[in-house]
Amino acid sequence: MLDKIRMLKKQTQKERPSNIVELDRRPIATREARWSQRIAGWIAQKGVTPNLISIIGMAFGMLAGLMFAASSKGTFGDWIIAEDVTWRVRLLFLGGALFVQMRLLCNMLDGMVAVERGMSSRVGMMLNEVPDRISDIAVLVGLGYAASGNVVIGFWAALVAVMTAYIRAMGKVAGGEKEKQEFVGWMSKSRRMFWVTVLAVWMIVAPDSSQWLWGGMGLVGWFLVLILMGSIGTCIRRWIRIRRRLSELDREEFTQ
Repeated sequence: MLDKIRMLKKQTQKERPSNIVELDRRPIATREARWSQRIAGWIAQKGVTPNLISIIGMAFGMLAGLMFAASSKGTFGDWIIAEDVTWRVRLLFLGGALFVQMRLLCNMLDGMVAVERGMSSRVGMMLNEVPDRISDIAVLVGLGYAASGNVVIGFWAALVAVMTAYIRAMGKVAGGEKEKQEFVGWMSKSRRMFWVTVLAVWMIVAPDSSQWLWGGMGLVGWFLVLILMGSIGTCIRRWIRIRRRLSELDREEFTQ
């Protein structure tokens, strides 16, 4: 009986376009870890869909942005924590860091569950991308409004972060089945969220640093400048690599 179930599962996975997920999955080392595979298997057994996981991940990203924004005095954080700036920064940056990590966990698990259940689809690919971009915007704009942040730079950082994904996706569209998505870059999504988490941990350990100023801008504002510059570099690097490969594909098709 078990053998028949396994054969049916394999047959279902072959019928569905699981190669779509395999081709375009972001390389993540922890995806091969036993704990992540066990969690993905458990979630798949419970019948949770990959699309639902993607939506939950977006919710975590939005909550992270709200936590960061609330750390600034004068925002709705005043309703949560009163006048003590130190504890406001610590607790809200702690919440933001936890939600960022939960968002990344969902980003990893949705693809794993899609493969586990043989449920990859074109709609799933879109739901894998759009909530991610909303999460990026929420986190970076939230940091712009955060204690010692800079609102204008926060919006610019969010815009360019979305552009890194746009260039990657357009490279795939232009190249079709022959082109894999380009995930490299100094400030790819996983690296952006890593540095956001590092910043959040620093603000938890040294909350008084939210009052530091250099050149009229606070620590979080300068951190957003770093993300902005790194994202611009990522856009340029991806553009160069994708353009080179697409040019090679054009030459190959022309000579055939």
